[in-house]
Amino acid sequence: MKIVVLGSSSSGNSTFVNIDNVKFLIDAGLQFGKLKEALYSINEHPEDLDFIIVTHAHSDHVKSIHSFNRVYNTKIYISIETLNEYIYTKKPVKSTDFIYAHSINSLKEPENIIEELRPIREKRAYYE
Repeated sequence: MKIVVLGSSSSGNSTFVNIDNVKFLIDAGLQFGKLKEALYSINEHPEDLDFIIVTHAHSDHVKSIHSFNRVYNTKIYISIETLNEYIYTKKPVKSTDFIYAHSINSLKEPENIIEELRPIREKRAYYE
């Protein structure tokens, strides 16, 4: 297991996690270029991320999620409540088709996240 805090401030929050070679970020609130540089600095590559988990919809936690999806086709996991907050506070939102809405209960036990997300990988969240 590898856990590295890439940023933790009002200008951006993100933590890299690797559990059994499943690589993901918890939040992507740094500017896209800075977040890529932070990943490279720990010998990780942004294109190797399996997904991003979003904890809440503040800009210092979601700033780069669209860029990661657009450039690397990275999946985004977010709770339904946070997705609604994101949609209603981050205008204009061009698309949420890349977002998988789900309540994630395992953040206290990171080793369980992979198993918890496995059944929902093919479900999409669509909201009007």
